[in-house]
Amino acid sequence: MTANENSSARMRLADDHQVLDALLKSLTVTLDAGDPAKIFNELDLFWARLAMHIRAENTRLFPALLAAANYDLGVQTDPLKVREAIAKLREDHNFFMTQLAEAVQLARRLAEDNQPNHHESLDQIRCMVATVQALLETHNVLEEEFVYGLQVKLLSVAEQEELADGIRRELEKFPGRFSHA
Repeated sequence: MTANENSSARMRLADDHQVLDALLKSLTVTLDAGDPAKIFNELDLFWARLAMHIRAENTRLFPALLAAANYDLGVQTDPLKVREAIAKLREDHNFFMTQLAEAVQLARRLAEDNQPNHHESLDQIRCMVATVQALLETHNVLEEEFVYGLQVKLLSVAEQEELADGIRRELEKFPGRFSHA
């Protein structure tokens, strides 16, 4: 992998943010339309895709950065700041998954019930999704402006290549229920 390919691998997670953002915008439009079956399908897809992204960060990126930050590599990166940033991001990840799991359960019930008066449930789902969306904005800034750049500062070229390959593999592990998509 060349330096250019490696820097583009660094951007893979940032590019994935754009994919997730598009899914979230589509979900918002679908929520406004109010079709319970479509809401469930799009919400479930967004939740699954976000889980894939989070898995790539939690199992590949964060451990690599934390391990490297514990060594004195002569870079101007404070290991405490690295640990604090990653702890905050993991906390956000847990919040996202919990909120979206609740929203998916509510949407599933809504889709199965086919009740004409489902405005209260839709409002709850909208609120959960809006809360996730608001936190994602600041979360993504921390990742893109600080954490993702640490790869280049803390990891050797070989470690960056290995990390990029691991992240790619994680982002390709799509849940089986979406094999038709």
